[in-house]
Amino acid sequence: MATQQSMEERNVDLVRRFVAEVVNERRYERIPEFFSPEYVRHDPAVAGDARGPERFEETVRAFHAGFPDEEMVVDDVFAAGDKVCLRYTVTGTHTGEFMGMEPTGEPVEMTAIAVHRIGEDGTVAETWVNYDSLGLMEQIGAVPPRDEPTAE
Repeated sequence: MATQQSMEERNVDLVRRFVAEVVNERRYERIPEFFSPEYVRHDPAVAGDARGPERFEETVRAFHAGFPDEEMVVDDVFAAGDKVCLRYTVTGTHTGEFMGMEPTGEPVEMTAIAVHRIGEDGTVAETWVNYDSLGLMEQIGAVPPRDEPTAE
């Protein structure tokens, strides 16, 4: 006998699908199926909040332009109520312009955590994200690397 999916299972499935389809498969036309028209992204690396699914698309396209082979791997995902917590790793090669920086050809790996609030309509309504932007900038040479700890 088939069991009905819980709200948390549906929410996790939604987030896994948008990662697979929009981020990894570059199916930008699917964004309206996953994100609310009133979507808000809280990102400490961006001044103010990004509002609307079109701003999510701009962010994803900017990463894909700078790192055309970008892939997002879900490391952990779980849900509680209307929130889905996603821990992920992004890899790629800096072969396109990114944030005004010319391509370096450097491989990158960046870790991140995002909390997505799923709205009553079953789409992502809000996201809070934190990622290793300093580490990313070091890897593409935008900032000098932090000093390595010395052995004593």
